[in-house]
Amino acid sequence: MLFLAGLGVFVVPFGDTLTFLENFVIRTAGFSLLTGTGVALFSFGLAADLTAVRGSTIEWTPGTRRYVLPALLVLGLLPVVAAVYLFNRHRHVGVP
Repeated sequence: MLFLAGLGVFVVPFGDTLTFLENFVIRTAGFSLLTGTGVALFSFGLAADLTAVRGSTIEWTPGTRRYVLPALLVLGLLPVVAAVYLFNRHRHVGVP
């Protein structure tokens, strides 16, 4: 959701009073701030859920490197990693 908000900041026109460089810097800063916040929140949430699942009595022990590392290294993989994790979690735990 924050990625879409950042994309909106990058695409929506602000006005004609700024130069191209100023406009680009403002748009890039807004996009980076919102997208970076989304990536950080996703990573912390995923790490907290991984810890909770590993601490429970379920036999499935998801690895942190398998899920968190690809999401941090390649930002475009975030939705894919989330979908794969939720699919595996539902298959082993039974709840999303």
